[in-house]
Amino acid sequence: MSFNAAKALDETKLINAIKSQERGTFYFPVTPNLPDNNYITSRFIAKVGLEVLAHRFIKNPEWNKDFIETIELDELRNYVRIGNPNLIWPFHMRRIYEQDLLFVDEKQVSYEVLHEFDILITDTNEYYAIIAIFGVEFVINLGGPLLDGYLNWFGKNKGQSPLYKN
Repeated sequence: MSFNAAKALDETKLINAIKSQERGTFYFPVTPNLPDNNYITSRFIAKVGLEVLAHRFIKNPEWNKDFIETIELDELRNYVRIGNPNLIWPFHMRRIYEQDLLFVDEKQVSYEVLHEFDILITDTNEYYAIIAIFGVEFVINLGGPLLDGYLNWFGKNKGQSPLYKN
């Protein structure tokens, strides 16, 4: 694990700030193992999924109106808002890259990806939210508590992430 200033010019300032402290605490965040496929995680991913869809639609007033009024999302909205302890809305979860992986852009500058998201629309017109947080990809069906359409897509696309499809 390493620790350094964001810019080389700030390194002296950082070192002096650390040296000037009589005492203190320094935390290194560590991501635990993948979360369980449980009720709390399911509701969280469902909530993020609805936010991803809202983000996609907010720029177009007509789509935004449809998003608000569509009854096909009511079951998921109720699950997120009220909950249902007898239901764990299924989601698919896997690691697609290590949490500390550094990506490199076209100018050869490295950067971290903390989170990313997209919507996958299958051939059968099912909408899936694809969410990656620190390299863990979560997929949830926005229209109902089934993953069959995604699993079919996943098989046909040889396990490729929808976030990085060709």
